[in-house]
Amino acid sequence: MVRLIAEVAQAHEGSLGLAKSFIDSCVKSGMSDVKFQMHFPEHESTQRDRFRLDIFPQDKTRYDYWHRTSFSKDHWRFLKDYADCQNINLVISPFSLYACELCKELGIRSIKIGSGEFFNREIIAASQEFCRELILSTGMATMQEIEEVVSSIKIDRDSLAVLQCTSMYPTPLEQTSLETIELIRDFLGVQTGLSDHSGKISTVLFAVAAHKASIVEFHVTYSREMFGPDSSSSLTFDEATRLRELLEDFETLSNSARKDDISNSLSDIKGLFTRSLVASRDLRPGEVLKDNDLAYKKPSGGLTLKAKDLLVGKTIKHSISADALLSLDDVE
Repeated sequence: MVRLIAEVAQAHEGSLGLAKSFIDSCVKSGMSDVKFQMHFPEHESTQRDRFRLDIFPQDKTRYDYWHRTSFSKDHWRFLKDYADCQNINLVISPFSLYACELCKELGIRSIKIGSGEFFNREIIAASQEFCRELILSTGMATMQEIEEVVSSIKIDRDSLAVLQCTSMYPTPLEQTSLETIELIRDFLGVQTGLSDHSGKISTVLFAVAAHKASIVEFHVTYSREMFGPDSSSSLTFDEATRLRELLEDFETLSNSARKDDISNSLSDIKGLFTRSLVASRDLRPGEVLKDNDLAYKKPSGGLTLKAKDLLVGKTIKHSISADALLSLDDVE
Protein backbone atom coordinates (compact mmCIF):
# COMPACT_ATOMS: atom_id res chain seq x y z
CA MET A 1 0.00 0.00 0.00
CA VAL A 2 1.29 3.46 -0.88
CA ARG A 3 2.31 5.51 2.13
CA LEU A 4 0.02 8.48 2.83
CA ILE A 5 1.52 11.39 4.77
CA ALA A 6 -1.09 13.91 5.89
CA GLU A 7 0.48 17.36 6.26
CA VAL A 8 -1.05 19.53 8.98
CA ALA A 9 1.63 22.24 8.79
CA GLN A 10 0.29 25.25 10.75
CA ALA A 11 -3.40 24.56 10.10
CA HIS A 12 -3.78 24.11 13.87
CA GLU A 13 -3.21 27.89 14.23
CA GLY A 14 -1.21 27.34 17.41
CA SER A 15 -3.98 25.39 19.19
CA LEU A 16 -2.71 22.23 20.87
CA GLY A 17 -6.27 20.94 21.08
CA LEU A 18 -6.79 21.45 17.35
CA ALA A 19 -3.45 19.76 16.62
CA LYS A 20 -4.65 16.78 18.67
CA SER A 21 -7.88 16.75 16.67
CA PHE A 22 -5.91 16.68 13.43
CA ILE A 23 -4.07 13.57 14.65
CA ASP A 24 -7.41 11.93 15.52
CA SER A 25 -8.83 12.75 12.09
CA CYS A 26 -5.73 11.44 10.32
CA VAL A 27 -6.08 8.15 12.19
CA LYS A 28 -9.79 7.95 11.37
CA SER A 29 -9.07 8.61 7.68
CA GLY A 30 -6.54 5.78 7.57
CA MET A 31 -3.41 7.86 7.03
CA SER A 32 -0.10 6.13 7.72
CA ASP A 33 1.64 9.33 8.87
CA VAL A 34 0.76 12.77 10.19
CA LYS A 35 3.19 15.63 9.61
CA PHE A 36 3.71 18.91 11.44
CA GLN A 37 6.12 21.78 10.86
CA MET A 38 8.32 22.70 13.82
CA HIS A 39 8.94 26.45 13.92
CA PHE A 40 10.85 28.49 16.49
CA PRO A 41 10.87 32.04 15.07
CA GLU A 42 13.84 33.27 17.06
CA HIS A 43 15.94 30.50 15.47
CA GLU A 44 14.78 30.86 11.86
CA SER A 45 13.38 34.31 11.10
CA THR A 46 13.89 38.00 11.56
CA GLN A 47 11.28 40.72 11.79
CA ARG A 48 11.93 41.39 8.09
CA ASP A 49 10.71 37.90 7.09
CA ARG A 50 7.95 38.36 4.51
CA PHE A 51 4.69 36.42 4.20
CA ARG A 52 4.13 34.14 1.23
CA LEU A 53 0.52 35.36 1.32
CA ASP A 54 -0.57 38.55 3.05
CA ILE A 55 -3.67 37.12 4.70
CA PHE A 56 -2.85 37.39 8.41
CA PRO A 57 -4.74 40.31 9.99
CA GLN A 58 -3.42 39.61 13.49
CA ASP A 59 0.24 39.14 12.50
CA LYS A 60 2.31 42.09 11.30
CA THR A 61 5.24 39.89 10.22
CA ARG A 62 5.82 36.22 9.52
CA TYR A 63 7.96 36.18 12.66
CA ASP A 64 4.82 37.13 14.58
CA TYR A 65 2.92 34.35 12.78
CA TRP A 66 5.50 31.70 13.67
CA HIS A 67 5.52 32.94 17.25
CA ARG A 68 1.73 32.81 17.55
CA THR A 69 1.38 29.34 16.00
CA SER A 70 4.44 27.58 17.43
CA PHE A 71 4.42 25.04 20.27
CA SER A 72 6.59 24.69 23.35
CA LYS A 73 8.82 21.69 24.07
CA ASP A 74 6.17 20.27 26.38
CA HIS A 75 3.53 20.67 23.68
CA TRP A 76 5.68 18.80 21.18
CA ARG A 77 6.33 16.07 23.70
CA PHE A 78 2.56 15.73 24.18
CA LEU A 79 1.96 15.48 20.42
CA LYS A 80 4.70 12.88 20.00
CA ASP A 81 3.34 10.74 22.84
CA TYR A 82 -0.23 11.12 21.60
CA ALA A 83 0.66 10.10 18.05
CA ASP A 84 2.47 7.05 19.42
CA CYS A 85 -0.60 6.10 21.46
CA GLN A 86 -2.75 6.41 18.33
CA ASN A 87 -0.33 4.20 16.35
CA ILE A 88 0.33 6.82 13.69
CA ASN A 89 3.84 7.86 12.70
CA LEU A 90 4.70 11.47 13.49
CA VAL A 91 6.74 13.20 10.78
CA ILE A 92 8.34 16.56 11.55
CA SER A 93 9.72 19.25 9.28
CA PRO A 94 12.32 21.16 11.32
CA PHE A 95 13.12 24.72 10.28
CA SER A 96 16.15 25.33 12.47
CA LEU A 97 19.03 23.50 14.10
CA TYR A 98 17.26 24.11 17.40
CA ALA A 99 14.23 22.24 16.03
CA CYS A 100 16.52 19.41 14.92
CA GLU A 101 17.89 19.09 18.45
CA LEU A 102 14.38 18.92 19.88
CA CYS A 103 13.38 16.28 17.32
CA LYS A 104 16.41 14.24 18.38
CA GLU A 105 15.47 14.67 22.07
CA LEU A 106 11.87 13.60 21.39
CA GLY A 107 12.92 10.53 19.40
CA ILE A 108 11.35 11.66 16.12
CA ARG A 109 12.14 8.91 13.62
CA SER A 110 10.93 10.55 10.41
CA ILE A 111 12.23 13.91 9.25
CA LYS A 112 10.82 15.70 6.22
CA ILE A 113 12.90 18.46 4.67
CA GLY A 114 10.51 20.95 3.08
CA SER A 115 11.20 22.52 -0.30
CA GLY A 116 12.22 25.79 1.34
CA GLU A 117 14.99 24.01 3.28
CA PHE A 118 16.13 21.75 0.43
CA PHE A 119 19.35 23.74 0.05
CA ASN A 120 19.94 24.06 3.81
CA ARG A 121 22.86 21.68 4.23
CA GLU A 122 23.05 22.35 7.97
CA ILE A 123 19.51 21.15 8.69
CA ILE A 124 19.93 18.14 6.39
CA ALA A 125 23.24 17.20 8.01
CA ALA A 126 21.84 17.61 11.53
CA SER A 127 18.72 15.57 10.68
CA GLN A 128 20.52 12.60 9.18
CA GLU A 129 22.59 12.25 12.33
CA PHE A 130 19.60 10.93 14.31
CA CYS A 131 16.59 10.18 12.09
CA ARG A 132 15.72 6.73 10.79
CA GLU A 133 14.40 8.13 7.53
CA LEU A 134 14.87 11.37 5.67
CA ILE A 135 12.30 12.65 3.18
CA LEU A 136 13.11 15.53 0.84
CA SER A 137 10.77 17.77 -1.13
CA THR A 138 12.18 19.24 -4.34
CA GLY A 139 9.73 22.07 -4.97
CA MET A 140 12.15 24.68 -6.32
CA ALA A 141 15.11 22.51 -7.35
CA THR A 142 16.32 21.49 -10.79
CA MET A 143 17.31 17.89 -11.53
CA GLN A 144 20.98 18.88 -11.34
CA GLU A 145 20.46 20.52 -7.95
CA ILE A 146 18.54 17.46 -6.73
CA GLU A 147 21.43 15.21 -7.74
CA GLU A 148 23.95 17.47 -6.01
CA VAL A 149 22.03 17.54 -2.73
CA VAL A 150 21.25 13.81 -2.73
CA SER A 151 24.88 12.93 -3.48
CA SER A 152 25.93 14.83 -0.35
CA ILE A 153 23.62 12.86 1.95
CA LYS A 154 25.28 10.09 3.94
CA ILE A 155 22.17 8.29 5.17
CA ASP A 156 21.53 4.81 3.77
CA ARG A 157 19.61 4.97 0.48
CA ASP A 158 16.88 2.68 1.84
CA SER A 159 16.19 5.33 4.47
CA LEU A 160 16.00 8.18 1.97
CA ALA A 161 13.02 9.36 -0.09
CA VAL A 162 12.97 12.20 -2.62
CA LEU A 163 9.57 13.60 -3.57
CA GLN A 164 8.58 15.52 -6.67
CA CYS A 165 7.01 18.79 -5.59
CA THR A 166 5.99 22.07 -7.19
CA SER A 167 6.01 25.07 -4.85
CA MET A 168 2.78 26.61 -6.10
CA TYR A 169 -0.28 26.85 -3.84
CA PRO A 170 -2.46 25.39 -5.19
CA THR A 171 -0.48 23.72 -7.95
CA PRO A 172 -2.15 23.80 -11.40
CA LEU A 173 -2.41 20.31 -12.84
CA GLU A 174 -0.23 21.24 -15.80
CA GLN A 175 2.55 22.20 -13.35
CA THR A 176 2.61 18.98 -11.31
CA SER A 177 5.31 17.34 -13.49
CA LEU A 178 4.40 13.82 -12.40
CA GLU A 179 6.89 12.27 -14.82
CA THR A 180 9.63 13.63 -12.56
CA ILE A 181 8.70 10.91 -10.05
CA GLU A 182 10.06 8.28 -12.43
CA LEU A 183 13.05 10.42 -13.37
CA ILE A 184 14.08 10.71 -9.71
CA ARG A 185 13.62 6.99 -9.08
CA ASP A 186 15.48 5.87 -12.20
CA PHE A 187 18.22 8.49 -12.03
CA LEU A 188 18.93 8.48 -8.29
CA GLY A 189 17.79 4.98 -7.29
CA VAL A 190 15.85 6.11 -4.21
CA GLN A 191 12.30 5.84 -2.95
CA THR A 192 10.20 8.51 -4.52
CA GLY A 193 6.71 9.91 -4.75
CA LEU A 194 4.84 13.19 -4.63
CA SER A 195 4.46 16.09 -2.23
CA ASP A 196 1.26 17.51 -3.62
CA HIS A 197 -0.30 20.95 -3.40
CA SER A 198 -2.97 20.61 -6.08
CA GLY A 199 -5.78 19.91 -3.61
CA LYS A 200 -7.11 17.20 -5.94
CA ILE A 201 -7.54 13.47 -5.42
CA SER A 202 -6.89 12.86 -9.13
CA THR A 203 -3.31 14.13 -8.87
CA VAL A 204 -2.41 11.58 -6.22
CA LEU A 205 -4.22 8.75 -8.01
CA PHE A 206 -2.32 9.37 -11.25
CA ALA A 207 0.96 9.73 -9.36
CA VAL A 208 0.48 6.24 -7.92
CA ALA A 209 -1.23 4.49 -10.84
CA ALA A 210 0.74 5.96 -13.74
CA HIS A 211 4.05 6.87 -12.14
CA LYS A 212 4.38 4.32 -9.30
CA ALA A 213 4.72 6.81 -6.46
CA SER A 214 5.34 4.88 -3.24
CA ILE A 215 5.02 7.88 -0.89
CA VAL A 216 2.48 10.68 -1.19
CA GLU A 217 2.25 13.76 1.01
CA PHE A 218 -0.61 16.25 0.90
CA HIS A 219 -2.05 18.95 3.12
CA VAL A 220 -5.26 18.19 5.00
CA THR A 221 -7.96 20.50 6.30
CA TYR A 222 -11.43 20.26 7.77
CA SER A 223 -12.71 22.66 5.11
CA ARG A 224 -11.14 24.69 2.33
CA GLU A 225 -13.04 27.62 3.81
CA MET A 226 -10.81 27.51 6.90
CA PHE A 227 -8.33 30.30 7.50
CA GLY A 228 -4.74 29.64 6.50
CA PRO A 229 -2.29 29.86 3.58
CA ASP A 230 -2.61 26.17 2.68
CA SER A 231 -6.38 25.60 2.83
CA SER A 232 -6.92 26.00 -0.92
CA SER A 233 -4.23 23.43 -1.70
CA SER A 234 -5.41 20.83 0.85
CA LEU A 235 -7.64 17.78 0.79
CA THR A 236 -10.52 17.61 3.23
CA PHE A 237 -10.61 14.59 5.51
CA ASP A 238 -13.57 13.19 3.58
CA GLU A 239 -11.45 13.41 0.43
CA ALA A 240 -8.45 11.89 2.20
CA THR A 241 -10.60 8.95 3.30
CA ARG A 242 -11.93 8.49 -0.23
CA LEU A 243 -8.40 8.70 -1.61
CA ARG A 244 -7.21 5.99 0.75
CA GLU A 245 -10.14 3.77 -0.26
CA LEU A 246 -9.42 4.28 -3.97
CA LEU A 247 -5.75 3.48 -3.50
CA GLU A 248 -6.64 0.32 -1.58
CA ASP A 249 -8.88 -0.67 -4.50
CA PHE A 250 -6.06 0.10 -6.94
CA GLU A 251 -3.64 -2.10 -5.02
CA THR A 252 -6.15 -4.95 -4.95
CA LEU A 253 -6.84 -4.57 -8.67
CA SER A 254 -3.13 -4.45 -9.45
CA ASN A 255 -2.61 -7.75 -7.65
CA SER A 256 -5.75 -9.50 -8.85
CA ALA A 257 -5.62 -13.20 -9.75
CA ARG A 258 -4.67 -14.69 -13.13
CA LYS A 259 -7.51 -15.48 -15.52
CA ASP A 260 -6.99 -19.25 -15.48
CA ASP A 261 -6.89 -19.33 -11.67
CA ILE A 262 -10.16 -17.45 -11.54
CA SER A 263 -11.84 -19.66 -14.14
CA ASN A 264 -10.72 -22.85 -12.40
CA SER A 265 -12.13 -21.59 -9.12
CA LEU A 266 -15.51 -21.05 -10.81
CA SER A 267 -15.97 -24.65 -11.93
CA ASP A 268 -19.12 -25.10 -9.82
CA ILE A 269 -20.67 -21.90 -11.11
CA LYS A 270 -19.66 -22.78 -14.64
CA GLY A 271 -22.27 -25.54 -14.66
CA LEU A 272 -25.03 -23.00 -14.16
CA PHE A 273 -24.19 -21.23 -17.39
CA THR A 274 -23.15 -24.04 -19.78
CA ARG A 275 -25.33 -26.51 -21.77
CA SER A 276 -25.62 -30.15 -22.94
CA LEU A 277 -26.69 -31.92 -26.12
CA VAL A 278 -30.29 -33.18 -25.84
CA ALA A 279 -32.88 -34.74 -28.14
CA SER A 280 -34.94 -32.08 -29.93
CA ARG A 281 -37.89 -34.54 -30.23
CA ASP A 282 -38.90 -38.04 -29.17
CA LEU A 283 -36.54 -40.50 -30.83
CA ARG A 284 -37.28 -44.20 -31.67
CA PRO A 285 -34.83 -47.13 -31.87
CA GLY A 286 -33.31 -47.55 -35.34
CA GLU A 287 -33.61 -43.89 -36.38
CA VAL A 288 -30.49 -42.28 -37.81
CA LEU A 289 -29.69 -39.07 -36.03
CA LYS A 290 -29.78 -35.91 -38.09
CA ASP A 291 -28.45 -32.49 -37.17
CA ASN A 292 -31.93 -31.13 -36.44
CA ASP A 293 -32.59 -34.05 -34.05
CA LEU A 294 -30.19 -32.40 -31.61
CA ALA A 295 -30.57 -29.30 -29.44
CA TYR A 296 -28.13 -27.58 -27.12
CA LYS A 297 -29.79 -26.66 -23.82
CA LYS A 298 -29.16 -26.18 -20.11
CA PRO A 299 -28.27 -27.72 -17.73
CA SER A 300 -24.68 -28.85 -18.10
CA GLY A 301 -23.49 -32.34 -17.22
CA GLY A 302 -23.96 -34.04 -20.60
CA LEU A 303 -22.14 -33.94 -23.90
CA THR A 304 -20.90 -30.55 -25.05
CA LEU A 305 -21.30 -29.12 -28.52
CA LYS A 306 -17.93 -30.59 -29.46
CA ALA A 307 -19.51 -34.08 -29.41
CA LYS A 308 -22.13 -33.25 -32.02
CA ASP A 309 -20.16 -34.82 -34.88
CA LEU A 310 -19.89 -38.05 -32.85
CA LEU A 311 -23.71 -38.37 -32.78
CA VAL A 312 -24.93 -37.18 -36.19
CA GLY A 313 -25.28 -40.11 -38.62
CA LYS A 314 -25.35 -42.71 -35.83
CA THR A 315 -28.30 -45.08 -35.14
CA ILE A 316 -30.43 -44.75 -32.02
CA LYS A 317 -30.28 -47.87 -29.84
CA HIS A 318 -33.39 -47.22 -27.69
CA SER A 319 -36.23 -44.78 -27.18
CA ILE A 320 -35.22 -41.29 -26.06
CA SER A 321 -37.62 -38.63 -24.89
CA ALA A 322 -37.44 -35.04 -26.08
CA ASP A 323 -35.02 -32.87 -24.02
CA ALA A 324 -33.29 -35.97 -22.59
CA LEU A 325 -29.52 -35.61 -22.27
CA LEU A 326 -27.72 -37.65 -24.90
CA SER A 327 -24.67 -39.83 -24.44
CA LEU A 328 -22.46 -41.86 -26.73
CA ASP A 329 -24.05 -45.01 -25.26
CA ASP A 330 -27.36 -43.99 -26.89
CA VAL A 331 -26.05 -44.65 -30.41
CA GLU A 332 -24.22 -47.33 -32.40
